[in-house]
Amino acid sequence: MRHNIWNKHPKRSPARPHLKGRLPSRPAGILRALNARDIGQHVTIVGWLLIIGHVVFLLVGAFVFFILNGVGVLSGDPQATAILSMVGTAVGSLLALLSVPGILAGIGVLKRQEWARYLALVVAILGLVNFPLGTIVGLYTIWVLLQESALVYFARGDEA
Repeated sequence: MRHNIWNKHPKRSPARPHLKGRLPSRPAGILRALNARDIGQHVTIVGWLLIIGHVVFLLVGAFVFFILNGVGVLSGDPQATAILSMVGTAVGSLLALLSVPGILAGIGVLKRQEWARYLALVVAILGLVNFPLGTIVGLYTIWVLLQESALVYFARGDEA
């Protein structure tokens, strides 16, 4: 450290003299480990986020199905009706199929089923690409369900 007029004591760190060359073990207040009391609340939040988010996904699939089929019928053109009904059915079915694992994971997490923890982690990892909400919910789900206290919480799921 160079000596200058602002730093009268070059061997000491003026910014954090209490650390004395050590780094803090973890950032203060950021991503702290959850204790046994807090994990229940966070798991409940994760369960409801998964259920609500994937029910919305299911409703979007139903909306796309009905809109595309309705537009096809209203057009009066048999070829447009056939194409739009196929596309509407395919897209609506795909969205419905993708929403089922998330709904099941959310219900299972709320019931403290150990299999649901693994399914929720898979759904969360796949949901990371749905920027921005899927990314936020996915990161939160991964953070909660990979806690050591979550392992204990789900292992005692049969007792609750």
